[in-house]
Amino acid sequence: MPTLCAVFECFNKTTNKNLSFYRFPKVWKNAASDINALLLAQRKSWFNALHRSDVTDKQLDHMRICSIHFKMGKPAHYGDTKNPDWTPTLKMGYTKNSDKATTPNLQRYKRAEKRTLLKPTKLFEESPNNNLNDRHNEDEKYEDIMMK
Repeated sequence: MPTLCAVFECFNKTTNKNLSFYRFPKVWKNAASDINALLLAQRKSWFNALHRSDVTDKQLDHMRICSIHFKMGKPAHYGDTKNPDWTPTLKMGYTKNSDKATTPNLQRYKRAEKRTLLKPTKLFEESPNNNLNDRHNEDEKYEDIMMK
């Protein structure tokens, strides 16, 4: 039996070989708390994007969303929260005023990603200068305070 897309009024099935279907993000049992927080936030975001009141959280484990609902055709990694595909946004079965700005968001994301790749990375954090003269001056200040 083919799987249907969970989006309202989307009738795509797994029998369509030109589409990919993606499961809802699942919270891992043995993962770190920060990873679980990201996965839970992404799962809630996907659920909220559906705008369906007839679906429970348990049912999400068996539901899929097809690739036409993502700008690049697939969902973003859970850690890439700034990616426009972190949440499905295209053709969600309802009209939304912010749908007009989908292309600029994608272009903005690609520019930001390019900047991070071009940005030089620091191997070592700059540490405070532990100069012996500075330490000697601090000792003198301490003695002056104690003498008063």
